[in-house]
Amino acid sequence: KPGFHKISETCRIARTQYDLKYSWVDTCCIDKSSSAELSEAINSMYRWYQDAAICFAYLSDWDGVLSGLHKSKWFQRGWTLQETIAPRQLCFFDAEWNARGTRAAYAHEISTATRIPREVLGGTLALDRIPIAARMLWASTRETTREEDMAYCLLGIFDINMPMLYGEGSRAFIRLQEEIIKHSPDTTIFAWTDPSDPREFSGLLASSPAHFRGIEHLSLGPLSLILPRDFSITNRGVRFKLRLSWDTVTRQAILPVGQDRYASERGVFLRQVGIDEFVRVRPDQFPTYLPPGDPSTQAYGVMKDLRAAEAYRAFYVAKTLSVAQHLTLQVTTLRFSLENTITIAGAEPYGSYSPAARTLYASYSGRFLGYIKLKPE
Repeated sequence: KPGFHKISETCRIARTQYDLKYSWVDTCCIDKSSSAELSEAINSMYRWYQDAAICFAYLSDWDGVLSGLHKSKWFQRGWTLQETIAPRQLCFFDAEWNARGTRAAYAHEISTATRIPREVLGGTLALDRIPIAARMLWASTRETTREEDMAYCLLGIFDINMPMLYGEGSRAFIRLQEEIIKHSPDTTIFAWTDPSDPREFSGLLASSPAHFRGIEHLSLGPLSLILPRDFSITNRGVRFKLRLSWDTVTRQAILPVGQDRYASERGVFLRQVGIDEFVRVRPDQFPTYLPPGDPSTQAYGVMKDLRAAEAYRAFYVAKTLSVAQHLTLQVTTLRFSLENTITIAGAEPYGSYSPAARTLYASYSGRFLGYIKLKPE
């Protein structure tokens, strides 16, 4: 079969040109009929690449012309992301098995094609110094044959271990994010947007790395420049303990997730649906804002009408929303009539009442629990 030629050439070059006694090829060195062996291989693969004397990248659709390197499908596959970064030495071969150059020689072209910084490719900048959103961005345009593999191929990139559960679909990527949150205080993991999502409400976690494509405007420099936040995964959602700012026009909270290139804080909108429960609003939007009181609030079209940040408080944001929960949030309204001499001055929890829509927002139970403040005209 054609695949055997790749194996035989790998062994021939490893033996004759590098004097190596062993080679490892993923297509034949993993017994995929054994779930235990498959899980061990996937969780260990990044380390195996790191420990290898050299790795070969065979680009079957590349003719060896440098200008066409970035067009190879090799750079579009999910599994080859870790192969690009992990090895100490990486050599590229064209379709005829001619050695064309190393990762170091092609660092500029590879960085342009993959958006991976040259410092990472050169080994001078460790992956754990790169924001989570930036690493997700590298995978955002890549593809895998099986949906679950889009999460599993990123285990080494985030130094995460978790069991393989083929058949779980997009749930695999949710589990990956949950594991990342357990080990990192980096809020850029929430810095995603999905322009194709028509829903008004969503959970806080992305369903695919593709949703990180639009984050180029974020500052994706060293992690030391990103303020760590206090948050964790619970059975009620993502638990935060921080100050929230509020947009007094939409009565929505704003969760900070990072800074842009102008050092402006950026965040995502949240809707309060309970005493301490929130959901994300408009996952197709990624707003900009500056903290209240910042003298440069006139810059870059940021929203100025913000309620002062509250004191530190604990609250929960839903990780995901089921269809039923989303429908409940959409249709749960409380219609009422008042005497003409009485108006609603506000409601608690803050953000649970919309004057424009005359709507009280309830939690997933469909029941409103709170206080309405009335005043005479």
